Amino acid sequence: MDIKNFTLFAAVMLLAAQCKPAPQQENGNFSMGDPIPVDKAWSIDGKSTDKVVPSPGSATYTTAIELAQPSAADDWMLDLGEVRDEAVVYINGEKAGSVAKAPYTLRIGKMLKPGINLLDVAVTTSRTSEAGLCSEVNLIPLYKPTPTEDEVIAQARLVNGYFMRKFPDPSKPVPFPSRHRSYEGNIWTRGVYFEGLMALHEVDPKQEYLDYTMKWGELFGWNMRNGQPLTRNADNYCCAQAYIDMYRIYGEAKMIANVTTCFDNILSTGESEGDWTWIDAIQMGMPGLVKYGVTAGRPEFFEKAWQMYNWARERFWNPEDGLWWRDVAFCPPYTTPNGKQCYWSRGNGWVFANFVRVLEELPADNPHRAVLEDDFMAMAKALVACQRSDGTWNCSLADPDDFGGPEATGTSMFIYGLAWGVRTGRLSEKDYLPAVVRGWNGLNRICIHDNGFIGYSQGSGKEPKEAQPLSYDRIPDFEDFGTGCFLLAASEMAKLVK
Repeated sequence: MDIKNFTLFAAVMLLAAQCKPAPQQENGNFSMGDPIPVDKAWSIDGKSTDKVVPSPGSATYTTAIELAQPSAADDWMLDLGEVRDEAVVYINGEKAGSVAKAPYTLRIGKMLKPGINLLDVAVTTSRTSEAGLCSEVNLIPLYKPTPTEDEVIAQARLVNGYFMRKFPDPSKPVPFPSRHRSYEGNIWTRGVYFEGLMALHEVDPKQEYLDYTMKWGELFGWNMRNGQPLTRNADNYCCAQAYIDMYRIYGEAKMIANVTTCFDNILSTGESEGDWTWIDAIQMGMPGLVKYGVTAGRPEFFEKAWQMYNWARERFWNPEDGLWWRDVAFCPPYTTPNGKQCYWSRGNGWVFANFVRVLEELPADNPHRAVLEDDFMAMAKALVACQRSDGTWNCSLADPDDFGGPEATGTSMFIYGLAWGVRTGRLSEKDYLPAVVRGWNGLNRICIHDNGFIGYSQGSGKEPKEAQPLSYDRIPDFEDFGTGCFLLAASEMAKLVK
């Protein structure tokens, strides 16, 4: 296809408002947004003209379409209207397909790119009368509806299956290729994975999930990282959350014996109140303390968890924006290179996920519930406001130009929290369900490979610039915690749509 003949452009701008469709009709399982006409500045074989071929033969129609962000829709349909008689469509020089009878439509979403896209339509006709493209041509955004429970669970099985096949032995060290070393298999990254796996088991109760978790726990003696039950580093006792979940199923005292030792040490150490000096630690530590307090019937752990949370809250929470600075290094006067507040997506994701896991456990009459509920609501409002039009979230929540683009781990935890909020009635379905559905569909459309691998997953770090650049195919330094985050999102989506 000779695209050098292109001479005139028809610019069709996709505005942000068009990314949130007012569905008009159904096309398969998709809702159709407002059509965008593509009816100006066509050329035929390099010559400016209308869209009619006056005699038998063939001709190539050429124009261009400009889309700010094609990924804002789940797919795109090119509707050629009436064609006399056959047409072959090329997008940016690559064949998209052919049509020879009504309806003259093609799905072309995977071929579109941000910016200018060249559109060539090669029409062949045997008519002696007017032929070619004989009516208005439209580009139509398509949007997936709310997924079914079966669809969500199938996707969770796909992603988890990829991980379990790649890492069949949970006892082996966790590789960290960029540092040329490995970490213990019950480090926080693996602990988060098992949080997600146990959440998946709630909605998809398969014995293989429990067997895999059992093997992991047994091989590490149900102990904290490095076999140190007296650790106060939240990264090292994150694994306790899954241990407690397994204890609740099997009731074996050994599963929480080291958890008891670890948490009693935290409880009895006054200075432990200031242990959570980075916001990731809130999710690594607080749910475990609260879950243990419920399981062991020891409410003193609720108060300890609150004291530790409040210590971090007083330093890293910005109530004006409803978001968190990751640690003291990112509090003002620190800004992004563009002069904006640095709110790291995954760090905020950890805190948002923590609210779900804590508020699900904390007794209704706990005196600190109201503050936690208010913080959750404030975060939900802030997060929806900075959601990308493709449904995902950037690494830097307040600065889309600071390593902007889809990021899977933060997105997964925001979906987890928002879906839970809608399901439990804390967040209105009218205001928040569209964001949840866009988030889930965008995450799966943009990030998840056919084999279950998660693309656009930022590796370990503490700010937007680390482990960059992200891409669809780049393997992060750890694959486990990103999988766990996705499974958390899937578990709540399955509950929401059931």
